[in-house]
Amino acid sequence: MVYKYGTNAPAPLADGDVNVTASFERAMVANANRGGENVAPGALIGALLGASVGFSGLPPALLEGLAPSHRATIDQEVDAFVAACPLVQELAPSTL
Repeated sequence: MVYKYGTNAPAPLADGDVNVTASFERAMVANANRGGENVAPGALIGALLGASVGFSGLPPALLEGLAPSHRATIDQEVDAFVAACPLVQELAPSTL
């Protein structure tokens, strides 16, 4: 599913690149709509495509609904988690 939506966006960009933001949204919605046990695949799809698009490439519509009253706390926890990752510390210690 990640490959399907990660490489088959509905609207390619002008330079021929894949519109990864649109692919991310399509993949997440398709996974949610398939029903059944979709939590683990949703987490995997979100992680893989999210890593490829970066935070700025995530669809704003999907971010706005994420516990707005807890957004600052969630952002702090994510930042602390990323800062604690050994690979991040090894690759980019000057950016932390």
